[in-house]
Amino acid sequence: MYFTALITVLLVFSNFISYSVNGEPLIHMDPSNSTATVGDAVELTCTFHYSPSNRAWMKNGTVISDDEKYTEKYERQTRKFRIKINRVEPSDNGYYQCIVTINGVKETSEKAWLNVIEIAKKVYPICKTSKRNYLKCDTVRMTCITEKKTPPVNLNFIAYQDSSNYSKPITIFSRCANETHEWITSELEADIELNNFNISCVKSDSFSEPLQCNYSFLIYTEVNVSGLRQISANEGTNAEFTFNITADVDLHIVKTYWTTENDTNNIDVDDTDAHYTLINSPGQHTFIINNVRRSDEGFYWFHIVTEEYASIPPSKVRLKVNPIFKPPTCKTSKPAYKPGEIVKFTCTTKEKNPDNLEVDGTLVYKSYNGRQAWITSEFEAKEEDDGTILSCRLTNKFSHPEYCYLILNVSKTVDSTRSSEPACECDYTYHFFGFGFPILILLLFVCVKCEYHYSGYVTVLINKCRVMFR
Repeated sequence: MYFTALITVLLVFSNFISYSVNGEPLIHMDPSNSTATVGDAVELTCTFHYSPSNRAWMKNGTVISDDEKYTEKYERQTRKFRIKINRVEPSDNGYYQCIVTINGVKETSEKAWLNVIEIAKKVYPICKTSKRNYLKCDTVRMTCITEKKTPPVNLNFIAYQDSSNYSKPITIFSRCANETHEWITSELEADIELNNFNISCVKSDSFSEPLQCNYSFLIYTEVNVSGLRQISANEGTNAEFTFNITADVDLHIVKTYWTTENDTNNIDVDDTDAHYTLINSPGQHTFIINNVRRSDEGFYWFHIVTEEYASIPPSKVRLKVNPIFKPPTCKTSKPAYKPGEIVKFTCTTKEKNPDNLEVDGTLVYKSYNGRQAWITSEFEAKEEDDGTILSCRLTNKFSHPEYCYLILNVSKTVDSTRSSEPACECDYTYHFFGFGFPILILLLFVCVKCEYHYSGYVTVLINKCRVMFR
């Protein structure tokens, strides 16, 4: 009884030590399955718990020798044992294992399967054209290529009709060859008649059945899209683009649409948006942008899709928007000031750039909050400044400057009924200066009326206009 138990313990222990050292397996990490394409290099890795006395790799149970095909490498610090398989071939398919021996104890890893993917061979001949679609009278360039063989193969172009047995050869422009391939080239003028033919390249030799590749291209008549290429519109008005479409044949238009550009790419114009109006009639297509905004400025593309020729190259037009600038708004921090007080004069505009504003006094700051821009100046009120015109000028590169004005009220005894706003404007003088004698009479009437309501205003008006025309 004791003898049987002893034998059992010895058997279990001997089985344990045959697969471990100090109670641990010899192999810490088995190699992993891998997939590679023919011609690639692939690497498998085993990791050991201890430094081995002997090690090797096996393929399908047979030990691999280190040669040009296989490269083995062992890293002492990490105890990683690698095998690199160079230029993988279909014959390298199978399972791989590493074998390690430490202190007379031997262990074999789990199987790592290598799956080699074969690249499909090209089927010759191969047909190529210089482009997919051609306009009438374009030059069609066709090339047919195959592998070079001995004896040489014969390549020819043939045009034929599916509806009949009619066929005709196409003249070969050139025959060429290099060490691996040979090819023929042909050039012909694109003609609508070619749309009724299929064109093939036929490869033939004395040992096998002929092989062929087919050309697929489309020849269409010249489609003329005429219209203005640049349109200028004032902000707030409507911009209208009209294109006329003419062709040698009747076109069956599937759809037309417009695109415009943003910061990154082209986007379709939403024809359901009330901002746009599309009017299509036979041979003429009109696109209207209603109530033009400054953001509408840019390029627009007109696209046509037909049953005959699919998409026709788009036509481009540029919209230039002439902005309309409104005069700036002037205000002071108080209606009236005592001598020695600080006058804060602010000028506001709907434009985005406060740098286009100029004000009287010492500039304090500029700002923009997304809706309007403004600048503020500060200066000390003096008694002699009473009645002085404070002006703000808005400049832009599209039109003449716009102004706003305030009459500064400074007095030792502040009159709360007086406000720092102009009684009259002389903008009419600027806008209608060249309209002659009737306008002069109108201005004289305005000045008399202003003088009646505000004594001394003619002098103020003269000063104001001097400021505006400076």
